[in-house]
Amino acid sequence: MRGDRQVEHRWDHGGQIIGLSLRLLPGTHTPVCDTLICMNVDRLSVTMDPELGKSVRDAAAKAGVSVSNWLGAAAADHLRNQRLGSALDIWEADFGPLTENELDDAATELIGVHQKRA
Repeated sequence: MRGDRQVEHRWDHGGQIIGLSLRLLPGTHTPVCDTLICMNVDRLSVTMDPELGKSVRDAAAKAGVSVSNWLGAAAADHLRNQRLGSALDIWEADFGPLTENELDDAATELIGVHQKRA
């Protein structure tokens, strides 16, 4: 697939004709299809310490997901935490630092939410 051209595939699957139409969306890099589930992805190559790499592979296997999915979730979590930190910085600039009581209340509430999900 090149540019934003559309590609169509048809094949026989157990006596049934299956059609699939793909298009690379502007601003994305690599189309990925698995059966009839398609998405555009940004393909990256990462380098890390071998021990960290083994830990990542082990954690992904334990979670039952691919290394790509595990790393994507970890990156999303990290970005979410950065945005939360920025929001807290803005809050504290406007209203002053959070007190120990406010932090304790927030931690207690988060623990309760976490326990409800489990």
